[in-house]
Amino acid sequence: ESFNDFIEDLFEEWSENVSLISAQNSPDEFWELQPLMFRRWVEDGEVFVVHQVARSMNVVPFAMQVIDADFVDYHRTEYKGNPVVMGIELDKQSWRPVAYWMHTTDLLDPRMPSKIESRRIPAANVLHLFKKRFPFQVRGVPFVTPVAEKLYQLEQYNDAQLMRNKIAAMFALFMEGVGEVAGDGFSGGATVDTPTTADGFPTDANGNRITNLASGTIAKVPEGFKASVIEKTAPESSYKMFLSSNIQAVGAGYEGGISYIGLTRDTSQTTFAGGRQAENIDFQGFR
Repeated sequence: ESFNDFIEDLFEEWSENVSLISAQNSPDEFWELQPLMFRRWVEDGEVFVVHQVARSMNVVPFAMQVIDADFVDYHRTEYKGNPVVMGIELDKQSWRPVAYWMHTTDLLDPRMPSKIESRRIPAANVLHLFKKRFPFQVRGVPFVTPVAEKLYQLEQYNDAQLMRNKIAAMFALFMEGVGEVAGDGFSGGATVDTPTTADGFPTDANGNRITNLASGTIAKVPEGFKASVIEKTAPESSYKMFLSSNIQAVGAGYEGGISYIGLTRDTSQTTFAGGRQAENIDFQGFR
């Protein structure tokens, strides 16, 4: 039991700073790397972790570093007779990964890969996490790939609805005149007895041109004119139903499947039992 406690204490101390490049004042803890790896796996479809013996580590001489998929050199195609497929060097006989070619860190910004140089890292020092879907697959596929087009179209539809609502929110009037039109033909429908401006627009009783309305405006329309409001079309009544059905389709097509509640956190249309059932199904998908 004392030996187990010793190992656990040693692991806990080591896990406080496991990164190869983290500073002492901002260490990368092992518990922080796990959700980071999971997020990169979901968003990029894969995650690379470089691990190696590090004599500089105070507790356990073992360090690791999460590498973004953008750092993999996919331009290289061959190395000493071995094929290099999308940055992964494969044994030409067994097609097993032999090494990974990764860009070095940019000197000006460590977050950016250098597009000039790449170094060869043996496969024994790289943990490559991805879900294989077909034979001879060497790189991962993002979870959202099957529904990416539907998400794009849904965004376009939302933008169109937003523009439609903006147009519908515009308030405008047509001034319709009755009676005999002034002789210039450009009086906007004003009769010969209706006060107008020099360019033919009607005026109110105080001689103000009736063209714009502001909050709190009280204006008297001259006799012979009628103000008609432009008919506005309301947003489609089926918009919410369309949005809900498409979000459900996105959740169904997502890797492992996600329920509508899990995707939107909208519980307004479900019961407690239904929410728990959706949660259990999502949990099975995450597993």
